[in-house]
Amino acid sequence: MIIQALQFISCIALAIAAGRMIFHRSTSETAHRSLLPFIVVASILGWCIIYPFAVEIFVAYYSGAIYEMEAVSFRFSGVYWWVYTAGFILPLLPMIGLLPWVGRRPTLIAGIALLSLIPVSFTPVVTIISRIIKEA
Repeated sequence: MIIQALQFISCIALAIAAGRMIFHRSTSETAHRSLLPFIVVASILGWCIIYPFAVEIFVAYYSGAIYEMEAVSFRFSGVYWWVYTAGFILPLLPMIGLLPWVGRRPTLIAGIALLSLIPVSFTPVVTIISRIIKEA
């Protein structure tokens, strides 16, 4: 949960820094150089979020437990496959900013940073709403 909060903060900081570059009309070289530390931090934290899911998938497939393999395969092929796929891919989106032709565009970086917030903010929102409904 702490890593998700740090990912949330780093993506917000990346979006704010990119927005600042947009409004100050910085050159593309200056923008990429200024945004690179934010992109690197958001990318590292994205990998830290993805690692437990990847380990869970690895263990499920190579443990030989039939029920675990079936549960993991149902996650990615069931009705809500798009939620699990987005939760697996979207935290890694800030890595695209490491490419020079993407990192030079602050508008694109701001969009990517805001898009990568979706899975990080989705789980706490669902938890809070379900607790409110349960208490009512």
